[in-house]
Amino acid sequence: MAFPQPVPVSTLPALEGDLAVCPSADLYTLMSALGLSGKLELVRQWNGREEKVALDVRRGRLIAARTSEPRPFLGELLVKHYGVSLEAVIDGLKRQSVARKSGRTPTRLGQILLETRQVSAEILRQALADGVTRLAVPVLAWSEGRFSFWSQPTAPADASDGDPEVALEELIDRGPGPTPL
Repeated sequence: MAFPQPVPVSTLPALEGDLAVCPSADLYTLMSALGLSGKLELVRQWNGREEKVALDVRRGRLIAARTSEPRPFLGELLVKHYGVSLEAVIDGLKRQSVARKSGRTPTRLGQILLETRQVSAEILRQALADGVTRLAVPVLAWSEGRFSFWSQPTAPADASDGDPEVALEELIDRGPGPTPL
């Protein structure tokens, strides 16, 4: 019997398992305590379809989150909760659209709003942290599903990179359940 072809280590998760055996709160605690960096992907079957949440972690702190489900976007959070005008957000989105149409990579909305002085760096960082928290906290209530964690080397953090840094243990303290909009 022939052995299967070797798989590059970088494509294999460093950790994977069942959320019924290892709940997300335990994963958050482990990543925080060890100061891990990488991508944690959580997947479950919900209402007849697959729901997926991906969390990017740097040195045990949450810096980004994505989901397969509908969620509030940064512009929506800034208008509803941080006092940024709808007109400023629309102007920023128009600038992104013009850049895309001309074949350029659009500037991130938050960066546009910073450059036009529609939002302060502190308010932007709070809104970004709010956005990732709204995705990471409800996962604490998942009692079924699976997870995979891919470890990644840690690049030095740039103070101007705009990434929020949310302590994973703070999320655990908030407890499971949806965060209202």
